This record gives sequence, C-alpha cells and structure tokens, in this order.
Amino acid sequence: MAHGQPSEPAPPEEALARLAGQVAERLPGWLVRSATMAMPDRLEEAAADLPDGATIYPFFIAAGWFVTQALPRRLGDRRFRIGPPLGLDPGLPGIAARTIRARELYARMLRTLAQTGNGWMTFKDKSNRACNQTALPGRVVHLSNLCTEILEVTSETETAVCNLGSVNLARHVH
Repeated sequence: MAHGQPSEPAPPEEALARLAGQVAERLPGWLVRSATMAMPDRLEEAAADLPDGATIYPFFIAAGWFVTQALPRRLGDRRFRIGPPLGLDPGLPGIAARTIRARELYARMLRTLAQTGNGWMTFKDKSNRACNQTALPGRVVHLSNLCTEILEVTSETETAVCNLGSVNLARHVH
C-alpha cells in the first residue's frame, strides 16, 4: 500500500502493481496485492477478500498520519495487521531474502561452468547502463550471448540472436 498521486493516480497504481507482481514471483504461495490510497476504492477492493490477520505493509517513510489514521479508517472494521512502514520493519529482509553461504554459491558457479562452459558473470543492471541501445525508455537487455560480449535489446516484439557463423567470401566473389 502506498500513497499514490491524487492528481494522476493511475501511473503510481500501475508501478506498484508491477512491483507487487515481482514480489509475488519471489514469494510463491504468498498472496501479494497492491493498492494506493490515491486511486478511488482501490485499497478497499484489494483488501475485500483478504483473510483476517493479513499483513499490510505501507510504503511510507514514517508511521505518520496516513499510516496511523487514514489507512485504518479506509480499512474499516476488518482485522488486519498494519506493519511498520516498509523499510523500518527489521524483520522484512528475512521474509523476502535468504542468505547463501559463499561456498554454496561458489559450488553453483563451478557446476554452471562445468555444465555450460560459461563461468563468466554479467550483471544486468551494469549491462543496461553501459549498452548504447538502452537510451530509449522500454529498451532493456535481458541477456547476452554465451561469451557475454554481445548485448542486444530484446522485447515481446524483438528477438536478439548471436550468430557465430562465418561466411567464406572467397567462395562468393568471382
């Protein structure tokens, strides 16, 4: 749950819904929803069939008026647990992330190297910052070729491929 933007509620609502979808992918079996307070009736719709005791995490910096007054009033008599503002809850990192031991990570990397021949690591964020094809909004590099030297934008309508084949021009030039 976030405040949103009363003058134009749809874009923040959509952004929060995308984030909720990403969180849901990482927490299988959890019911993850989103709503902003600025979108009329959206909070009430999102909470309508939540079970009693469900936790609502406000995307606020402090436990001020919106968290302590406006949110409970909008939720009505339902029994929800309103968590501390997101980021202030000391238990949140343990809910959404797990720790990987260094030896386990290294073993995974060696297995990947043995299975694929690819032991290199490429970071998607850095690749997208450095790639000359991602300056326009919506253009994202999702992956690279095996050797990681070719970065191409891919999307629902564009597929990038790496063709490592070669053509012997001597056979075609007369």
